[in-house]
Amino acid sequence: MNIREYRFLLSERATLEKMLDEISPKSVIGRMSLEQRKEEVEERIAAFEREPAREIDAQLKFRGGPVTALHGIEAGFAADAIKAFTDAVAAVGAGYDSALGARGALPNRSAYEMVITNTFPGSFGFQVEAAPRQDALAEDSDALESAIGQFKSILKASADADEPLSEAVAGTDARAINSVREFLEVMAKRDAFCALGFKGEEFRFHDPAEVRRSASRLNPNNIKEFDSEMTVRFQGALPEARRVEFTIEGANEPVSGRVAGSTEDVSAINKFLYEPMAVNARVRQVGTSKPVYTILKWEPAAPLR
Repeated sequence: MNIREYRFLLSERATLEKMLDEISPKSVIGRMSLEQRKEEVEERIAAFEREPAREIDAQLKFRGGPVTALHGIEAGFAADAIKAFTDAVAAVGAGYDSALGARGALPNRSAYEMVITNTFPGSFGFQVEAAPRQDALAEDSDALESAIGQFKSILKASADADEPLSEAVAGTDARAINSVREFLEVMAKRDAFCALGFKGEEFRFHDPAEVRRSASRLNPNNIKEFDSEMTVRFQGALPEARRVEFTIEGANEPVSGRVAGSTEDVSAINKFLYEPMAVNARVRQVGTSKPVYTILKWEPAAPLR
């Protein structure tokens, strides 16, 4: 189970508790069914919370200007690059499906702390792992794992085309995107480039020019973002994936989008399929890619008079 499934179970438990409060005392069979499901959900929640924190590690290797082949790496650059990397991972994790302030401390920052445990000569690099914490939870390990994976996806997509990058940053806060760009700019200023290995797979930049292109594509001038109010008809929702499909009034082609993390019960969308719904959405577009929609709120559309 991952952190998003865990949060979905927490939401389901709250829904079941509300249904049990509202169900008629005469509905004995219905109450038994709800109570049985609630017990199953609570067992899965408890099992997740009992899991020990997993060991999470990644390998970050540098080449270019600050690296002396087979010898070492400039200490000033290494310190700046590692700090920018860990800050970006923390911002990506904290800002996924959550709105971050323009500045100030990140929520649950301790869940994303890492330590250097090894070095690699040649293409000089570092192995980083989750910082040991006595109060660490399995939830924190999952949060860090997701954050590194999402950070790696953004790096990879930034070196690709507009469409993959648009999808990669769809649920990522603007401050987090800027943090990834700042990591790239630390390398770009010193003509450096890097490779990031995680969970048996590696993404690498091939030269400093690729790093500079990726940084420019993550520039706010290349990423348009705005809020939109529109009328849609939902075609279906996948609660655990937080994905939704809908058509916008006046258009026939279905659009795939996401549901913001602030919305707990995504499954409620499936109660209003094919009905006109008034929606607030955040729209993000990278370069010339298709807009990506994140649904913030919805309610039945007011009938026409």
